[in-house]
Amino acid sequence: MRFLLFLQLIAVVIFIFIMYFIPANLYLVSIISIFVIVNTVGITYYILRSWAANLKNEGTKSKVSFAFTLIGVIFAIAFLLINLSNFWLSKYSYDKFINFTNALALVTTLLLVSFGISYVALKRELEKQIGEYEKLKKIKLETEFQLLKSKVNPHFLFNSIGTAISMLEIGNDQKEIAQYLSSLAELFRTTIDAPDVWELQEEYDMIEKYLRVQKVRLDDKLSYELTLPNECKNLKVPSLLLQPIVENSIVHGISKSTKPCFIKVICERSDTYVILTVQDDGVGSDNLQNGTGLNLVEERLKLFSSGSHMDILSSAESGTVVRIFLKI
Repeated sequence: MRFLLFLQLIAVVIFIFIMYFIPANLYLVSIISIFVIVNTVGITYYILRSWAANLKNEGTKSKVSFAFTLIGVIFAIAFLLINLSNFWLSKYSYDKFINFTNALALVTTLLLVSFGISYVALKRELEKQIGEYEKLKKIKLETEFQLLKSKVNPHFLFNSIGTAISMLEIGNDQKEIAQYLSSLAELFRTTIDAPDVWELQEEYDMIEKYLRVQKVRLDDKLSYELTLPNECKNLKVPSLLLQPIVENSIVHGISKSTKPCFIKVICERSDTYVILTVQDDGVGSDNLQNGTGLNLVEERLKLFSSGSHMDILSSAESGTVVRIFLKI
C-alpha cells in the first residue's frame, strides 16, 4: 500500500508540473484524457479477458470472431490516436504537443502500473480470504462432526441413559431428572446449531451445560468453577472453542482418576490477548500429544485471529493446563 501511495504522489507532482508549461485548457484535456484512457483500458481488459475465458469451451467460429474483434479494436485505437494527433498539431505547436504527449504517456503509464499492482494485490488478498474462509468452514464442520460424534456415540448415550435410569431407580426427584434430561437435550441442540462465531458468554453457557450433565454422571468425583469477567462476555470467539478442551479434561483426565477432581475455566484480559485457561487436577501425562480435537481447535484459533496460539502443560502428578491466547 505504501508503494501504491508513492505512485499516486508522483502522479500528483507530475500533474502540478504540467500546469506550468501547458495552457489551462490543454491541461484540463490531459486530465480528462488520462481518466478516459485508464478506465477504457481497464474496461477493455475486463471484457476481453471474460470473453477469452468463455471461448475455451466455444467452437472455432467464436474464436475467429474474437480474433477479428481484437484486431478491429486495435485498428480503432490506432485510427483514433492518429486523428487526435493531427487535430492537436493543427491547434498547438509541435513542441507543446510533444511535451503534452510525453507527460500524458508518463502519467498514464504510472497510473496503469498503479492500478495493475492494486488489482493483483486485491485479487491475491481476496483469494487468500476466500481460501481461509473455506478452510475455516471446513474445519468448523469437521469440529462439529467430531463433537457431535463424541456426543452421540453409543458409549455416551448408554452412560446418559444409564444415569437417567439410575436416578429413577433410586427415587430422585422428578424435577431433578427432568432438569438433567433438559440439559442433555440443550447440549445436543447447541452443538448442532452453533454458528461459526459467537460471544464468549455463549461459549461459557455451552460449557456449563456439558459440565452439568457430567456432574450428574460423575457426582462427587467432579467439581467445577467458571470465571468470566463482565468485560469479556461480549467478545467474539470461534464457536465450540473451549468445549473440546473441557471434554478432553473430563474424558482423559477426571474420568480416569480415582480421586475427586476439580476443573476450572478462567478468562483474563490483557492489552494484547484474551487468555482462556482450562485447568484440571485429574490424570495428566508427562508425554501428552494433541489429538484431533485439540489440533482442530488450534487451527481454527489461528485462522480466526492472526498471532493467537495455544499452550498445553501436563503432568502425571498435577493434571493438565490448557491456555488459549486469543489476540485482540
